Amino acid sequence: MDVSRAMEELIDKGGPMIWPLLFCSVLVLTIVLERIFFWCKDAAKKQTILREKLLNAVENNDVEGVLNEAKDSTDPVVLFLKEGLEHRSNDPTLAMEINSRYQVKHMNRNLSFLDVIVTLAPILGILGTVFGIIESFDLLGQRGLQDPHEVTGGVARALISTAAGLVVAIMAMIPVAILRSRCRHRLQTFEIMARRLMLVLGKDKINAV
Repeated sequence: MDVSRAMEELIDKGGPMIWPLLFCSVLVLTIVLERIFFWCKDAAKKQTILREKLLNAVENNDVEGVLNEAKDSTDPVVLFLKEGLEHRSNDPTLAMEINSRYQVKHMNRNLSFLDVIVTLAPILGILGTVFGIIESFDLLGQRGLQDPHEVTGGVARALISTAAGLVVAIMAMIPVAILRSRCRHRLQTFEIMARRLMLVLGKDKINAV
């Protein structure tokens, strides 16, 4: 009961900009939970042994056997290496690049919305404060300094929207930094795996000559 009463008081004091800020906060929470679920599923798909098998398939002369074993895999790194091996006779680098771009698109899904909210939320908060200050000065022009506490109280209430905007921006900023870091780490993994695979394929071409 106290929480709901506090929320009602916050909305009442925060002015009209509190509503879009509340919407932004719900959107941030929804996106962050969806991304957490995505990365938890991603961690469960990891197949380290199969990754190494794909890298060693050329040297072991068992490329087709390992590719057949990997056909049902959902590990993103396995799928990345699989693309390189399947197109080893044409352009494995291009095949892996296309696959990585596709996967990066899914890893960065909805993060652009969080970037917008990081910028937009403080602006909405400041706009709400400006509205509140205008209202306070209008009250001051009508009543003069007969009740200064009412005017200063209005300014204090106006600052609530700025505080709310900053809180929402921080709510979005921290998850964005963490999620972007996870994406960069995956790209580094792709790069390392691609270099290792190309090294093996290069040795295979030399041996064939």
